[in-house]
Amino acid sequence: MDHASRVLPAVLATAIRQAPLTPEKIDFAWRAAGGAAIARVTQVTLAEGGVLKVQAQDPQWAKEVHRLRHDLVRQLEPWLGSGVVAKIEIAGGAARRPRRSPARQNQPRPG
Repeated sequence: MDHASRVLPAVLATAIRQAPLTPEKIDFAWRAAGGAAIARVTQVTLAEGGVLKVQAQDPQWAKEVHRLRHDLVRQLEPWLGSGVVAKIEIAGGAARRPRRSPARQNQPRPG
């Protein structure tokens, strides 16, 4: 049983990687890479150029996915293949406040 528990995930990943690239396959790989909690609060689509677009339910989850994005790209490779996802773009919750230029950082904010 111990041998099977080590071999089965690799066999499954190989079979999935060889399957056609579909939205269902992307969703499955996302759940496998990020876990059930992240999959539950996000929606993913694969865009041109290997950009995985992630829509998070709220800013906290968007921040968490942003923090994990490089690890998630690596964790998607066994399921989708090398280079299928080149980067992750995250959206969700409140819009990000634009960064202030260094020249404006010492100026008071309006409001």
